[in-house]
Amino acid sequence: MAFNDDATLIATYGTLFYAPVGTALPTGGAKEFKLNSDTIPVSADGSGNAWKNLGHTSADNKISFSFDGGDATTHNSWARKNLRTTYADSTCTITAKSLQLDGDTLKLIYNGTDEDGGVGVDITKKPQTFSLFLLAQESADDDSDIRFGALFRKVSVTFDGGPDFSGDDFVEQGMTGEVESVAGKKPIVFFEASKMKQS
Repeated sequence: MAFNDDATLIATYGTLFYAPVGTALPTGGAKEFKLNSDTIPVSADGSGNAWKNLGHTSADNKISFSFDGGDATTHNSWARKNLRTTYADSTCTITAKSLQLDGDTLKLIYNGTDEDGGVGVDITKKPQTFSLFLLAQESADDDSDIRFGALFRKVSVTFDGGPDFSGDDFVEQGMTGEVESVAGKKPIVFFEASKMKQS
C-alpha cells in the first residue's frame, strides 16, 4: 500500500444528517452533502425525502462511533491447538452532543411532542429509527476537498442524559444510537476522501 497524503483527515469540522430509514443518497452521491446546508435533497428537483442537518454539535465532545464486543475465542482440537477462531457478535454505537435547544432538536433527541406551548418528553426512553450520515472535513468551506463520510443505514436513536448546564460553555444534550442490520446490505458505508470531493 502506497502513502496517500490526501487520504488523511483532521476532523476540524463536521455534522450529522438524518432521514427516514431507507432514504437514498442524493442523486450525485455522498459528495453532495455540505456542512452548511440545512437540508440535502435526494433528487435534483428537490422532490421526495431530504436529509436534514442536525445542526450545531459539540466541538469538545465530537460525534463519534465505536464498536463493542466481537471478542475472539480460540478453539482447539485434540490434535491441534488454535485450530479455529470465532468471534462474538459486536455492536456499533454512535454518540453526539447537540448544542441546540430549539423545538425541532428537542423533539428529535427526546422523541418529544408539542405540549403546553413547549416540548413534552418522557423520562422513559422511546427510540426512533433513522438513517444517519456523518460528514467530517478539515475546512469550514463547503468546497473542502479533504472530507470523509459515513452512512449508517438504520440507527435506533434516543437521548443520553438530559441537558448539561454544569459547564461554562454551550449547554450540551446527548444522543446515542445503536446501528441495526438491514436486509441485503452492509449496515455502514464509508466514503473515502477521493469520493467526497465536490464537483
